[in-house]
Amino acid sequence: MNARTMMTMTAILTMSACLTARSEDLRKAYRVPVTPAQSGGPVRAISTSGAEAPAQLLVRTCNELPEAKQQQIAWHFRNAARLAETFAKKEGVQIQRSSLPARVDLFKSPEGLAQATGLPASERLGDVVARINLKTGVVYLGRKTPEDLYVELGKWLFYERGYRWGQNESADRAHLDLAERFATFCLDEKNWTEAGGTKAGLR
Repeated sequence: MNARTMMTMTAILTMSACLTARSEDLRKAYRVPVTPAQSGGPVRAISTSGAEAPAQLLVRTCNELPEAKQQQIAWHFRNAARLAETFAKKEGVQIQRSSLPARVDLFKSPEGLAQATGLPASERLGDVVARINLKTGVVYLGRKTPEDLYVELGKWLFYERGYRWGQNESADRAHLDLAERFATFCLDEKNWTEAGGTKAGLR
């Protein structure tokens, strides 16, 4: 067996292992209503938030997701949509996307996230515990804290379209700081406008 054949077989085995890990990590899928249904269809974010929550959220996870946890995730999406405009005015920034993502993938750990996505577990600005695909809007969470979810939603809402991460470290730091401030703002109880909010873990 020559070196080229060996390299091809190694690549195939690596790809197979990645696909197996991905399927093992994402066994269960839940369709979670985010906004309440009324006659005439789902109600999108009932506010002047400048951002809409999805009518339905696809949550994929390796563990069972109880109904209460599904409702909790839906609440966080409503909360983020409702507070987006207030935060944007406070910070003097523009909301870049009018609708929030409609899919969240939950992993057992940051290492599981890295393995399933094939992306590095750490970058210049620290270890990666969550990600968002700014093209598709899929949110990947390697921990159960809702703060990580809000940071990723903050990136979706406030990073400029076409922003290229990794080109300028100071710009990357400023963008990440903005997303983290959005998370803190959303988790501040005085900003909650709907009963049922909680800072408890997502799973």
